[in-house]
Amino acid sequence: MRRGPAVFLLICVLLASAYGAQRVAREGASRVTGFTPTHMTGIRPPAGPPPLAQRVVVILAEGLRPDDARLLPTVDWLAQRGAQLSVAVPEPGYAVPAAATLLTGAQPEVHGVLLRDGRLGADNLLAAAQRVGISTGGAGGADLGHLLQGGALPGWEVVGTPQALVEKARALLRPTGPEFVLLHSHFLAGEMERLGTASRDSADYRNALAQFDFTLVSLIDLIDWKTTAVVVAGTVPMGADGAYTPAASVPLVMAGPGIKAGFRGEASLLDVAPTLSALAGAPVPLANGGRPVLGALAVTDGRPADLVMLKVLEARRAYVEGALGALGAVVSTPEVPADPAGAEGYLAELEQLLHDAQFGAWRKWGLTLAPYAGGALLLILIYLIIVLRAPFGGPVVAGLVTYTAAFHVIFFLTGGSYSAALPGLYEPGRGVVLGLASPGAGAMVAASLVTGYLLSRKGFKKRAYVATAALHMALVTALLTALPVAVVLGRTGWDFTVSLPATGQMVWFFAAALQIMVIGYLSPLWAGLVVSASALSRKWWPLKEIGDPERNADKVVRLRALRRTR
Repeated sequence: MRRGPAVFLLICVLLASAYGAQRVAREGASRVTGFTPTHMTGIRPPAGPPPLAQRVVVILAEGLRPDDARLLPTVDWLAQRGAQLSVAVPEPGYAVPAAATLLTGAQPEVHGVLLRDGRLGADNLLAAAQRVGISTGGAGGADLGHLLQGGALPGWEVVGTPQALVEKARALLRPTGPEFVLLHSHFLAGEMERLGTASRDSADYRNALAQFDFTLVSLIDLIDWKTTAVVVAGTVPMGADGAYTPAASVPLVMAGPGIKAGFRGEASLLDVAPTLSALAGAPVPLANGGRPVLGALAVTDGRPADLVMLKVLEARRAYVEGALGALGAVVSTPEVPADPAGAEGYLAELEQLLHDAQFGAWRKWGLTLAPYAGGALLLILIYLIIVLRAPFGGPVVAGLVTYTAAFHVIFFLTGGSYSAALPGLYEPGRGVVLGLASPGAGAMVAASLVTGYLLSRKGFKKRAYVATAALHMALVTALLTALPVAVVLGRTGWDFTVSLPATGQMVWFFAAALQIMVIGYLSPLWAGLVVSASALSRKWWPLKEIGDPERNADKVVRLRALRRTR
């Protein structure tokens, strides 16, 4: 086959692969942002345990760190009167997803809120309280208000200053006000973001902490401690630089009726929702995956504590039944044990049933695609063998290795991560696209230079031949980049019936799709880079001639004359 048509055909294949990757990425983004699992419409727990307090006030202190919480007089005063815990936040722990996790007791991949503009469609504390006639109210930031517009708390009051929050709280905490109040103090995190630091060496940050403590004092002064339990919870794990820090913890302080004074311990953010359900007497949210912190509650061994745990088991059974039905698994869940002493074993049995049903659904989906996937893999394997056995196979492999190494070096040096910590993931758009596409473009430039140099060392001079080798390198890179995406899809499926894939898998998926788009759409440019790199390498580092130059030149003249004659 002549080189000109081969170059044209390869460019067409690469452009088609880039378009296909774009369609797949768009479909994946649509499915992630529109995640509404079928079991969320199932039967939600209708009743909760007897309340431990007449009113529960939850103050979400966005940006509050455990080490700073110990230094604030108001937080320390609350901790002395009640319980204090260090709470681990599952990824992604950004403000809105973390608030959704706190209110649902569910992992982010279950409640589906991963972005700043997400809306809470899963069952949550506020909706559960409203089901049993507990009045609710709240005030705070616009982001949290947008999250709760899905029906959780339609009457959310947006405030822009600490003083406005205190005034709204004064109206909510009057004797005839709501029984479950959610107050969102987002000002400390906003100040940390503005300053770019959360170091106590900074005078501005110390002033921000003092302002938060003053706001908290003003809110605490409104509390009727005879009837009201107060919970102060951090939501966003922050570092000393004032930025989100994955795999970190936030403080949780509780005081008032129903709280056992002097308790200290550790928990997960998933455990907050069932604990607050026990305090307020609300049903446990349907998708809850946490455990109530019974040691922090004023319940004794026996009937009160057993009833709290019993409600958690009933909610989990309802969730698993809905999930099994959505997955098409024909299996019945065991009855809730009468003795909550076997709660952990019962929950483990439910999790095993759910895991088996998910594996069965993935297996069925994979077997459906197996004939197509097998044929595609066979064609890819044949193509790779042909390319690797070609004279330019060595430079193609070197370019592929260079691309892979350079991409990950640039990706990680620019703050990239196969987790929720990826910059721009919380607010997708141009930032995250550039954050993922830029390493691909930089890596391809490096690969093109290496491939061009190695092709020049082999003595290839024809531009069409060098361009063909470059396009084969781009196509091999795109194919091998797409294989992990196929593995992820085969592992998680494409219809997110019960939960989304892990955040790291989603980042991997979109990173691979964007790489293929960069490789395909810029393939003509990269072919030109390889040709230029090869020509410059021959010019700057010419190959040593073997033998007598005059005889070599005479042989070249004779060969050219012979070809013309033929």
